[in-house]
Amino acid sequence: GALVAAFSAGIVITLITWKGMPISTTHSIVGAVLGIGLGYMIFNGENRINTSVIYKVIASWIISPLIAMTLAIALYVLFSKLERVLIVKGYDVDKFFRCLLIANLAFSAYSYGTNDIANATGVFITTTSSILGTPDRTTMYILALIGSIGIALGAFTWGYRVIETIGYKITRLDYVTGAAAVLSSALTVWLFSTLPKIFYGYGMPISTTHASVSSVMGVGIAKSRGLKGLNLRIVGWILISWLLTVPAAALMSLGLYSLVKLLLP
Repeated sequence: GALVAAFSAGIVITLITWKGMPISTTHSIVGAVLGIGLGYMIFNGENRINTSVIYKVIASWIISPLIAMTLAIALYVLFSKLERVLIVKGYDVDKFFRCLLIANLAFSAYSYGTNDIANATGVFITTTSSILGTPDRTTMYILALIGSIGIALGAFTWGYRVIETIGYKITRLDYVTGAAAVLSSALTVWLFSTLPKIFYGYGMPISTTHASVSSVMGVGIAKSRGLKGLNLRIVGWILISWLLTVPAAALMSLGLYSLVKLLLP
């Protein structure tokens, strides 16, 4: 089941990334796992879907983009005022925001690591623990290392396709809008990775993609004071890809799981 879920999510992510659309890894893997859950119900008569967790995850998917967009607008207003103050005082504004942007990118990478790597590797914990005979926490570290290498390889190969879409095609970013977008996205992901752990005992797998795109949209709206700063055609295609991700991954994993069960009963 874990292998089928990961393979199905990987196919969906690869196909949509090939088109340059920023697809959600979280939605892909959750959709694929749901497909496996449906497969268990069909073939084994077992309901292994934890609906209470699913409801919380779906709620976080709705709330997190709104929080990211709101934070991005607020941070853009704050950074714009800061820019004016720095100019009046004669400071090197370009250098300040370049340093701020680099710091934000480092925080963003850390925040994304807490969420996306878990999404990509979490389905393998039980299987890997059984094979290696290691405790679950040790397995988590091993999978996190493997996932980190995989994400780095993906970034250096096809990552440029999505970087181009987020960085240029949704709206044009400068150092102020870029700093605001990156920080709001990173804060949103970090908050959903840490706060639910305190209240529920587990982190919430939100979409880093949705947080990032929503943040970029937020600064675009704030800078242009409306929707005219956004490429609405690209935004529309992104929204369509988001809506199709979960059902596509679920159907893919259900189909592959059914095929495996029929060939290897």
